[in-house]
Amino acid sequence: MCCFPFAAAVTTSPARQVLQFTRDFAAKAPEDLSLLATLWNAPDAEPVPQEYRQTPVIIVAGCYSGPPETAEQVIRPLRETTTPIADLTRPMPFESVQTFLDADYPHGGLYYWKSAYLPELNEPALDLLIGRAAARPSPLSSLDVFFLNGAVTRVPADQTAFARRDMPYLVTIEANWTDPGQSDANIAWTRDTFEDLQPFAHGSYLNFPGFMEDSDKLLQGAYEANYERLGAIKAKYDPDNLFHGVLNIVPRP
Repeated sequence: MCCFPFAAAVTTSPARQVLQFTRDFAAKAPEDLSLLATLWNAPDAEPVPQEYRQTPVIIVAGCYSGPPETAEQVIRPLRETTTPIADLTRPMPFESVQTFLDADYPHGGLYYWKSAYLPELNEPALDLLIGRAAARPSPLSSLDVFFLNGAVTRVPADQTAFARRDMPYLVTIEANWTDPGQSDANIAWTRDTFEDLQPFAHGSYLNFPGFMEDSDKLLQGAYEANYERLGAIKAKYDPDNLFHGVLNIVPRP
């Protein structure tokens, strides 16, 4: 994982440069490489230099699951596109990868997240992401871009409940804060960013749902053409809606 200065730490141009490069690189990268770019604040810890800690940065994180002997060659372009302020790249066991960010989301923190799929990461979308990242009311909050490709895109949309398999980018809007008195400002930032993304967006990923008064609208946007079929399946196997949750598919005969 590499950290690069962004926005307030230097200028907005490094963020744009890194996002553009990662976008173009991800389109040609091997499927064994998963990538994520995060507009966030640098951790207050080693190996981040003291002068950059808690300042806005862009973090490019990747997980290469291919042959170990080819890993360095595959990820080298990411490490050389610009000079990182910190480079955490190293071999890691699967469990360490899965828990790498756990400490950044402690129990007792306050969280409100939304998401949107994008068909393009074009210049207007980059302008929006960089501008909204600069407006974060909490330094703990982030805007994340997941670069999607590989096997998930080769499964027909109607073969599983998950319908959105044709989008190359998922943006997650993660408001994270600790002071309950700042809840309104952080929730508003998430909702405003989500609304600003709608001209570019196609549905949401339900691990980052936020809250909507019309949960059916959220579910329909996520499941799309599969939504009615899921309601019919629910009617067949759970007509009394015993297995329900906050994001609930209502049985539909």
